[in-house]
Amino acid sequence: MNQVLFNGGWLVALPLVLNLALYSRLPKAFGADSFSKNVPAAITLPENALRIVVFAAPFCMRINLHRLGALSLYFLGFAVYGGCWLIAVTWQEGSFVLNRFGFTSLAYTPALWLLGIGLSTKVYWGHEILVRDCYLVCCVAFVVFHTWHAHYIYKRTSNLL
Repeated sequence: MNQVLFNGGWLVALPLVLNLALYSRLPKAFGADSFSKNVPAAITLPENALRIVVFAAPFCMRINLHRLGALSLYFLGFAVYGGCWLIAVTWQEGSFVLNRFGFTSLAYTPALWLLGIGLSTKVYWGHEILVRDCYLVCCVAFVVFHTWHAHYIYKRTSNLL
């Protein structure tokens, strides 16, 4: 029962539910027609491979309730990420979404809650430090490629915003 209740997968489920709930309300530039179309494979292939690792790996980890600082970082990061989502869907014509910093915020703010996941979980098997370090490296790489993707789209669609 504890393996289910304290499974690290719950920590990725929360952002995924937010994404699914609000994705359709994002500005047009974030839509599948704009955001995924004609993006170089040098960006999308590593981004998608890393996305699978970063979102699947926590299901092989357990939440360590003794790491309160890391869990606080996760919840703070999720709050910042959720706030960026709310701004993006609520003020689609606002200056936050229309500038590069705001437009790409949905790509770089996951770094906070992903770092929180990496630091607040323990692995079910394997060498803890090695697995955690590999996970954190994958998280950083994912955020870099994800942000690069968002910058690419911003550059291409900034005149449409």
